[in-house]
Parts: sequence; structure tokens; C-alpha cells
Amino acid sequence: MTIANHATAIGITGPFGSGSTTAAGYLKTEKGFTHVRLSVAVRDRWEAENGDTAPSRSQLQALGNAMREEASDPGCLASEALTRLENDSSEHTSIVFDGIRNIGEIETLKERFGRRFYLFAIDCPTHQRWGRLKHLYGGTLAAFSEDDQRDRDQEYVFGQQVQLCVDQADVFVTNDDDVALANLRGSVIGYVELVTGEKPRYAEPHEILMNIAFSSSHGSKCLKRQVGAVLVDASPMVLGDIVGQGFNDNPVGTPPCVDEPTYGASPAQGKLGSCLRDL
Repeated sequence: MTIANHATAIGITGPFGSGSTTAAGYLKTEKGFTHVRLSVAVRDRWEAENGDTAPSRSQLQALGNAMREEASDPGCLASEALTRLENDSSEHTSIVFDGIRNIGEIETLKERFGRRFYLFAIDCPTHQRWGRLKHLYGGTLAAFSEDDQRDRDQEYVFGQQVQLCVDQADVFVTNDDDVALANLRGSVIGYVELVTGEKPRYAEPHEILMNIAFSSSHGSKCLKRQVGAVLVDASPMVLGDIVGQGFNDNPVGTPPCVDEPTYGASPAQGKLGSCLRDL
């Protein structure tokens, strides 16, 4: 057997300590998803080269980066996971990919599953994640901070790019210390049922406002990240009047990034982008 042609795939990303694996576990135990951790290939490689020596997070991060670079493929860990599923004896109709940390992994899974792939981001404030994990670091905040910064690196194409992955998420779930596990479970399962069409519902007020903010972000000419914002005169739980909306751009008098050859763009690209935004 193999991956079913109609298989649904959920990808989960987020900084370590945010609860991504916990969320994936809910989908496995309560919705029957096959749970796939992209880090398995990295750990297998580590054990093959180092035996029973326990790796640190930084060593696994470095090894994962090296594996992507050796393969000249930022999405190679996702490709490896797909190959393992294809060679498995069972048919997989619902799959959750845990531990997505590079844009290439998202692209690989989108290419395989198309519109049946949905990316979830689980997030939590840094200081609260430190509180959850400090026992693993012997109370050394500097080591945690170094790993966390490497985890979010945005520039190295074969590295950890968690923040950029979070930016591409279809669904964003907060899992701070004020969120009970039962609420995390309810949010994750509820959103999966929503995106797959199992239990449709009307959009909540804050979701409508976020949709407007996302639409506004398309006016940005920033090459790296487009951000939209909406101001309302009432609680986001009650859809009030919109006071204003906008998007990030360069200061007045400074050319937008799409028109700056310095950043690898050309004026023609900038004009094309403007035309596309006007459609």
C-alpha cells in the first residue's frame, strides 16, 4: 500500500517547546492521522554515525542543515518522510507531518498534496518556552537562546527557518501558559475539521478581521515579508467598525524593495508585481 491519492496532509511548524508534537499527537489518537516526524531521518543518521551517544539540540540542528546541503535540497527531510510512507505496508489517508522547519519542506509537501495540504503553526512566547525547557539546558539560558536563534534563522537556505514557516501557516494556534491542554486539543481538532470540510462553520469576528489584514498585506512591496494590519473600534470578539488598515512599506521617499536592483529585483519585476496587485 502507499499514500492514498485523496490523502489529507496537515503540516505542523513552530518554535521548539511550543507544543507542536503534542498537537500532532491529538490528531493521531483522536482523528486517526498517521504521525510523521521529519526529525526521524536526522536522528537515524546521528545514530548511524555516533551510536548510542545522545545528541544535543544544537548537534541535531547542525546535522539537519548538513543533510539538506548535502542533498542540495532544502526539502529533503520531507522527501525522505514521503518515501518512507510510500514504502510502508499500510495505506495512509490522513497524515500529520510534525517538525517542519524549512520553507523547502513546505514546498515539497505542497507539491505532493496540493490543496489537500494545510500548514498549522503552534506558537508560544519565548520566555514561557524557556520555562518549559530550562531543565533540559541545566538552567543555562544562553544555550537555549542560541538554539532558539538558530531555529529561527531566515537567511541560510538549508538551515532552520521556523519564523518564515510560521509566516506561511494557514492556521495559527497560540499555546501559551494560559491555554489548557484541553483548549489546545479543541483548537487543533476544530481547525482540522474546518479546513477539511468535516465540520464547516461561519467565520468568527476575529477571523474575518484577520482575513482583511491578510488581504491588506498584499499591498506591500517588501521582498522579504508582507504584513497587513487592521484597527477596529471594538473588541475583536465583536466585529466593530474598521478605523483603518495598512501594510508595511519603505519610508516615504525611499524606493520599494521590488524596484531596488540591490536586492536582486529589477524595475520590470516591480512593474509586474504592481500589475498583479491591481488585478
